[in-house]
Amino acid sequence: DFEVFAHGLRNPQELAFDDYGNLFVVDNDGDFGDKERFHYVVEGSDSGWRAVYQYRSNAQWKEVAGYNAWTAEKLWMPAAENTGAYITPCLSNYSDGPCGFTRNPGTALGEEWKGSFFLTEFPAKRLRAFRVEPDGAGFKMVDDKVVSSGINATGINFGPDGALYAADWGDNEWLPHNKGRVMVLDTAGTPDPLREEAQNILREGMEERNTVDILPFLDHADQRVRLAAQRALAARPEGNAVLSGFLVDSKSPRLARLHALWGFRNEITDRFEVEIFLSDPDPEFRAQAAQSFGKAGNLEAADAVARLLADPEPRVRLFAGIALGKIGSPWQLDPILTMLAENDNKDAFLRHAGVMALTRAEPEKALPTLAAHPSSAVRLAAVVALRRLKSESVTAFLTDADPAVVLEAARAITDDDSLPGALPALAALPIRGEEALVRRLLNAQLRIRTAESARRLAAFAASPDQTPVLRAEAIHCLAAWEHPAPIDRVTGWYRVLPDGDPAVARAALDAVIATLLSDGSEEVQTATASAIQALQYGDATERLEAIALDPDDAPEKRATALTTLAQFRSTRLYECLGAAFASGAPVLRAAACTVLTADDPDSADLPDHLAAALESNDLTEKQNAIALLGRLNRPEAKTLLSARFPPTDPEISLDLVLALERHPGLLRDLNAYLDAKPEDDPLSPWIECLSGGDAKAGRVLATTSLTAACIQCHRIDGAGGLVGPDLAGVATRLNPRQLLESLVLPMNAIAEGFGLINITLADGNLVSGILESETDDELVLRNLDGSLARIAKRSVSERTAPVSSMPPMGALLPPRELRDVLAFLLTLK
Repeated sequence: DFEVFAHGLRNPQELAFDDYGNLFVVDNDGDFGDKERFHYVVEGSDSGWRAVYQYRSNAQWKEVAGYNAWTAEKLWMPAAENTGAYITPCLSNYSDGPCGFTRNPGTALGEEWKGSFFLTEFPAKRLRAFRVEPDGAGFKMVDDKVVSSGINATGINFGPDGALYAADWGDNEWLPHNKGRVMVLDTAGTPDPLREEAQNILREGMEERNTVDILPFLDHADQRVRLAAQRALAARPEGNAVLSGFLVDSKSPRLARLHALWGFRNEITDRFEVEIFLSDPDPEFRAQAAQSFGKAGNLEAADAVARLLADPEPRVRLFAGIALGKIGSPWQLDPILTMLAENDNKDAFLRHAGVMALTRAEPEKALPTLAAHPSSAVRLAAVVALRRLKSESVTAFLTDADPAVVLEAARAITDDDSLPGALPALAALPIRGEEALVRRLLNAQLRIRTAESARRLAAFAASPDQTPVLRAEAIHCLAAWEHPAPIDRVTGWYRVLPDGDPAVARAALDAVIATLLSDGSEEVQTATASAIQALQYGDATERLEAIALDPDDAPEKRATALTTLAQFRSTRLYECLGAAFASGAPVLRAAACTVLTADDPDSADLPDHLAAALESNDLTEKQNAIALLGRLNRPEAKTLLSARFPPTDPEISLDLVLALERHPGLLRDLNAYLDAKPEDDPLSPWIECLSGGDAKAGRVLATTSLTAACIQCHRIDGAGGLVGPDLAGVATRLNPRQLLESLVLPMNAIAEGFGLINITLADGNLVSGILESETDDELVLRNLDGSLARIAKRSVSERTAPVSSMPPMGALLPPRELRDVLAFLLTLK
């Protein structure tokens, strides 16, 4: 009886149930701007996460990297901001690196913690607790608090004794080190009789007890005792008979009735009148009874369950809708639609209940007709139901007056496995609307690849009233026409498409090429150049030559044209190169040097151009020239590099070192320079990275690179992890050398408050905590509960060095990337 209960969560480490069987989890974020999520997980729910989102910024196929629906469309956010109607959204964005998760079974710790969930935040070294309260058909978090801090706890669980046990990773290292411990957290004070009673019952078990003695345990204060009693009674021949007494008696304790219902469920259809259960005065029992009839497949209960869709309690309506997803029929369609219309998208959980119910209502006949329903909430739910059913009938909603309905229909057609048969209908829509829809419309043109879809892409690309980013995306779709990458441009889904006819794309591009080549947008210009190259569109040469030779055009645009002309072997390439070298624009001269080095490395003029670039006041042009000299196997290159070595300008010192590494005749000079470095300076191997970096490139590395991965552990502009210090203002706190040291030798300079130490006292006791401060006489540690402990140094027998979790970036990043990351960090003031 294996079944998928729910999906779309991202790495929830553990889950926990409350007293009424509600399932809660806290899942982890992707460390690229999203945030961890606290969920109430209901049956059939889709929480939105797809593994492909993790790699959208670092795709192997760079031409499809960039757009990430998970963040751009706010799919990770709660209902108020989340744009995905197919998603049952999280209750809140919460936590930092959630790991262990459990709930007080009822008698643990003490009265203060009754009903509390406990969560470990492993990277942040915190233990949190909170409760939940009903909020519509869902819940909201209340009483959130930090219980303790300073312990790297992973898993947690309550012992039979009522104490909370935690698996402690030990020192803050990310590699196995055999320093883990089991920690016990408990409250002080007078022993609680209920705790002792629960411990004794759990120790003794149920097997030797008679049925009469077990029955009272169905209402015990401890959930573990109640569940043990439920299972024991359900397994006994007389179990159903004794459980039925609780079921029919509405005055019995609520928890006892619920556990009786859960234990009895397999035969619920044969033993009781449906109406009795579904009209029970207790709303929780009505809800659970509806769920039970659904799980039991009791088709005869469908009409009575459908009447609960008008119940005054949202929770009852939720469970009734989910049950109808199993036992419903077209006869219940009207109450389903009424519930959805009255909800009007206000409660995402009730919309989910309506969607689940609609999936049983003869979808191929009934659901497409809802495109004419006056309620947009009903139409939206119908689209999500059709998506679940993988029905191409969802195309009936593509012309809806509500943009949210159209977007949801487009998602149903293009996302996940997609509905290929519905793509032509989507591609026929006018390409307009919000970015999430426009990207899917553009992508649909690429996936069907007709002559008309090519023309539509070209027309959109040439439209001045569209954003440059989306116009560039349309051009990229044309560029990919012949050989599309096997990664979906919107979702990242692996989807292999057959090769297309490049002549179709070239014909479409030809109609707008003049407009595109004269456009002032850098995004459009770059995309156009890539399309010309990918499609081998030679007719653009004349226009590109005109741009490259126009002294009044933007230097960046002329540089793009020049680079593209080199790919087409333009007969006027050297005329364009001459104009570029004669210009006063560093970016254009640098592009000319790059083109000439690749096209004619033996050119008599090349050394002079590179020598001139070395004297430029523009750092990028100068660094580019040095890199080109490093690749140029000519005596002049050796002479130009040797004349500037050893380096005197720190901004180009790294470039010179890297260039000399490629010249065998200069290795002696390089080795002499390296040998002369001070041996007592631990930063010597990376000292050239202190200056000359590209802060813009460094930001991209810090926020998107899986290698640098800065944002996974540090917060940048309010987003990211908390394993390490927040990087806001880091350039004010640390000078360039200190920042470099923190990157390449993280163990040498652990930020205050982020180094964990173990201390062995003279009496043999072990003390652990975060080293807050230290004087000649004492150590100040932050304890697990956040309090400070002062330890006299004379009482310390042994102590470990503070441990950092950060890897040495000098071993992970190439020198230029390390320099760029440092340059970015230096901007954070």
